[in-house]
Amino acid sequence: MAEARTRRIESEIQRVLSELVRAPEVKDPRVGNVTITAVSLAADMGVARVFFHPFASKNPAEQVREGLTRAGGSLRGEIGRRLRLRMHRGSNF
Repeated sequence: MAEARTRRIESEIQRVLSELVRAPEVKDPRVGNVTITAVSLAADMGVARVFFHPFASKNPAEQVREGLTRAGGSLRGEIGRRLRLRMHRGSNF
């Protein structure tokens, strides 16, 4: 049962993150067109690994990753607000 919940949350994070990357929330020019291919949550749901593929990007995948990493804080916050997820203080997500 917990595994089904984890899969649902992974799917919702992937959906929201795809929307956020397309919208003007990510202003870093290195990101460009990105497809979020998968999200994998740790067992404690404290860490999410995001898999992506740059689509027709002018920048190499490494630069796209750096752009997404730099926008990570704002993306985490917005995902939490949209999905109404809360993490305990000190957790990494």
